Formats: sequence, structure tokens, C-alpha cells
Amino acid sequence: HAAAGGPYETTAFSEAAARLLFLTERRWPAGWLFGPVGCGKTTLLKEVRRELRRSGNEAVVLSLCGIDGDDFWPLVASALGSHEIEPDLAARKTVRALLVASAAIGRAVTLLFDDADRGGVGLWDQLVVLIRMAE
Repeated sequence: HAAAGGPYETTAFSEAAARLLFLTERRWPAGWLFGPVGCGKTTLLKEVRRELRRSGNEAVVLSLCGIDGDDFWPLVASALGSHEIEPDLAARKTVRALLVASAAIGRAVTLLFDDADRGGVGLWDQLVVLIRMAE
């Protein structure tokens, strides 16, 4: 846990951060981080976001706690900068368009999802769709 020098300064924390950063450098469409409650997953994601931003990449941490399949796409669209509140299908199209536009201008966007295990019905199906979209 938290040490005097900074959050969670352990070998495991540093290794996990390095592995997540490696996935983003290689532009992998997905990576998974598992661990017991309270082990520092959220802190790790925030640290990875900070490192990505420091290196000039766009990164967003989104909590999926309580988010179901219907709420997923509007949440992601909003995180990517959409100001419209759209229903599921329209929001999915917006996400696709924003990701394509980001890729076209060379702007890498990394979405770091937290609390996916605490999401609602249909969430995992929508995560699979997003990963396929990223591929």
C-alpha cells in the first residue's frame, strides 16, 4: 500500500504499470487487469493515465460500476468528447466516428475501464463490440 515516496511503490505495481503502458505502445486493442478488492487497480489505472498524458497521448479512466449495456456507448462517447446525449445505437456510431477521426489525425486514445466486474446486464457484450471496433 501507500509508501512515503508515492502511491503503491511496489515491484508488482511498477510491473503492472509497465505492462499496461507496453500494451498501449504496441496499440493492442485490449488488456485486462485483475486483482482483489483494495489492491490498487484504480490507483494503477490513474497512474497509467498520468504517464500516457505525460507522453502526449490521450487517456481516460472510466468507471463501469453500475453501467449496463444501454448506458455504455453514451458514456464512452461523452468520454471521447461528444457533447450530444444520444441513445445506444447513435452513441455507438459516434464512438466509431470519433475513433476513426482520432486515428486519421494520429491522436492515440486509450480508454482505461475500471470496475467492469461491477457493471450491469449486457456490459460485457458491449465491451466485446468496442474491442472488435478497435481491432
